[in-house]
Amino acid sequence: MTVEPGDRRANARSLWLDLLLSTGRLREAGMAVADTVRATTEARSIQGRFHGALKHAWLQGRSGGNRPRLSREEIAPADRIFYQIPALATVAVSLGLAEPLATIVQEHEIDLKGSPSRYVKEELQFARGCLLLIRGDAAGAIGLLEPLARNSILLRHHHVLGRAYEALGRRQEAAAQYEEVLKYPHRKGYLVNPAEWVLDQFRLARIYDDLGDPARARTWYERFLSDWKDADPDVPEIVQARARLLAP
Repeated sequence: MTVEPGDRRANARSLWLDLLLSTGRLREAGMAVADTVRATTEARSIQGRFHGALKHAWLQGRSGGNRPRLSREEIAPADRIFYQIPALATVAVSLGLAEPLATIVQEHEIDLKGSPSRYVKEELQFARGCLLLIRGDAAGAIGLLEPLARNSILLRHHHVLGRAYEALGRRQEAAAQYEEVLKYPHRKGYLVNPAEWVLDQFRLARIYDDLGDPARARTWYERFLSDWKDADPDVPEIVQARARLLAP
């Protein structure tokens, strides 16, 4: 298969955006994401445009400006391509956006009703668990997500389950899930947004702080700050982590 120049440019822009996100250079990422979406649109890369839109919404949510949104057109790939649902579900948790995910899940449940595929059932179960968490039912979310995360090497299972445990104040269980995520630094891109992998280090440090384990908290704060040593200095988690390391 021949790779056209437009495809190469779109891929290069996507990789650059991921690099900016993984190093915490969120201001630059905010400027680069529009170019990424435009390049993937011009290259007719459905998957590239979809993931670009998810990252754009995530950056909007971080900016503190207008409430992030995902239009019907932007989430259409998750409607047409079943394996894109987990990406949408994971980002929807980060943004607290239930509506776009609920729409896609409902449509797939109607279309795939009675499917014997274990893959289909588990991905819909993951998406429903994410929906429950977004809607404030963390206990219900855990009921759906826990069986999926058991013996799973999929980072998103542990990442979202950690968020659910944290929402219920079950810190030890949350810490265990974040530890599972962070065992695989070479797989950080599997979370759709590599920044979330780095931020799980901050979440884990904060939990150990709350659990009264300053040694482990310091370890993870330091790892977080090392990974985001080139990050925007005003990123809230950066400010908090530095303050905690300076505290007596």
